[in-house]
Order: sequence, then C-alpha cells, then structure tokens
Amino acid sequence: SYALRLSNDGYVRTNTLQQHTVALYRDMFEHAAGPVLICTLTGVVLEVNNKAREIFDLAPDQALPATLPLLFGNREAQQQAEALMALARAIVTSET
Repeated sequence: SYALRLSNDGYVRTNTLQQHTVALYRDMFEHAAGPVLICTLTGVVLEVNNKAREIFDLAPDQALPATLPLLFGNREAQQQAEALMALARAIVTSET
C-alpha cells in the first residue's frame, strides 16, 4: 500500500542518516588529535581511541583494562584517575 511504502521510505532515510552520523562521530573519535576515553561514572573503560591506545601502549587487538585506574601504571596516577571519576560523578549529580 501507499502508506506502507511511505513509512518504509521514511525508515530507510532515517536509518541511512543515522548510519552516516555514527560513521562521522566514529571518524572524529578515531582521528582526534588527543586521547579520548569513554568510561562509565564508575570508571569502567568502554572504549578508547587510537591516540589513547598509543599513549597507554595498548595494541589494537588488546583488551582494555577493566577500569580507568587500572589503565594507569602507578599508584599516584591511579589516585588521580579516581579523583577525576569522583569529580565527574559530582558534576553529573549536580546537573540532575
């Protein structure tokens, strides 16, 4: 039917636009000049870009450390990472 075809065409356009947007952000993420780390507020490392892998000496196929503090090699850096996570949690909490 005509209505079904219009609905499907709209879905296809929306899906294509979404795929383009995801590819654009993925490209910006991977080619950022500096390290980009995506973490949860509890410090779970979800994803890092190529620059972060280079800085932390992680191979492209190497599994990510479980948490942000574990990504840092020494205790002082781990404490700084924990303080950064606490600050991020405080900011998010104050905005809600």
